Amino acid sequence: MEAIPAASLQLAQYNSEFRTNDKVAVDYVKLASVVTGVLAVSGGDDADALRAALKVAKAYDGLSVVHVPVYCGPDELGGLGAWGEWNVGNWYEDVQSAWIKQDL
Repeated sequence: MEAIPAASLQLAQYNSEFRTNDKVAVDYVKLASVVTGVLAVSGGDDADALRAALKVAKAYDGLSVVHVPVYCGPDELGGLGAWGEWNVGNWYEDVQSAWIKQDL
């Protein structure tokens, strides 16, 4: 599965996402492992692997990092979505107007 940066707010506002894409693969487990005293483990790709990684991390006497790869893409089941309206972009004036009219 290709990781695509989440851009639900951009998609909701403009029906398009704007992002940088430098194709640099980052090995977060390896990156965290270079820190002295840190145990870094992969959370795997399924619930069983994650449970196993969490057991290992919990048993470690120190700081543990569990890397959990997540889906980012257009499937609504894989994201948090963009709820409501935000005071950015083409919604700014409507949201700002509603904010000012609040009875605080």
